[in-house]
Amino acid sequence: MQRCLCNKVSVSNSDKKDFLIQAHDPRTGQEPQMGYSIKSYIGSSPTLFNAEKDCTNFLYTVVGCTDEIMEAVNAIDDGRKIINRMKCLSDKGCELVFERMCSDSFYDNLIMIESKLPEILGEMIRISFVHNIMPISKLAEMMESEDHLGVNRPGFYTQKIRNFLKDVALGMTPKRRWNGEEDANGGYVAVKSDGTIVCYFIYDRVGFMDYLIAHTKMEWPSTSRHDYAKIFKTSDGQYMMKLNLQVRFMQ
Repeated sequence: MQRCLCNKVSVSNSDKKDFLIQAHDPRTGQEPQMGYSIKSYIGSSPTLFNAEKDCTNFLYTVVGCTDEIMEAVNAIDDGRKIINRMKCLSDKGCELVFERMCSDSFYDNLIMIESKLPEILGEMIRISFVHNIMPISKLAEMMESEDHLGVNRPGFYTQKIRNFLKDVALGMTPKRRWNGEEDANGGYVAVKSDGTIVCYFIYDRVGFMDYLIAHTKMEWPSTSRHDYAKIFKTSDGQYMMKLNLQVRFMQ
């Protein structure tokens, strides 16, 4: 690390580039610096998008809920807590309806990508939790068939999710105000579980987005740490629940 002039192992969560490569182009005389992000599969699979408590929580109205149902759902605290809480809600005839995002900064960053992206991700998260579906590609397929926004345009949801994955991979984080610029403008370096190194260059954006949507999944982080999956009652008598967004690569 000393020989590489590296004084720390990882960058902050607000920075997507792990190292810079300066390219020397003899034809143009230009020497651009390009940022690359490193994702290692040695050990557990790396995350693409990290949960940050209320910053990445989405708020839902629990339609059909009562005080009795709220107490019954919140009392479930076993090893399959989230799955069993969702099943209890379904068995009692309750539905989750997306209300809004908990973070204004994350909302502002999402509408920089697509004005309907908060609603699209809100529905994707709901489907994942209610139906226990993790792969992003399968969630996109379900959204295409359900068309909850009524756009009647094949491929609409898939493309918006692809754009989201690409932008969080290259620059967008939930807390920092994002202007659309890419930090990791060079690409991704993936270290596979056997130590093999593969580089995905950003100039092939279609291939890069295809890779992201085919190799990522939803993940449910700690409910206590991120304060979600529990019904609460507002001052005006509405029953609400927060669900969290975290995305991890698959092997």
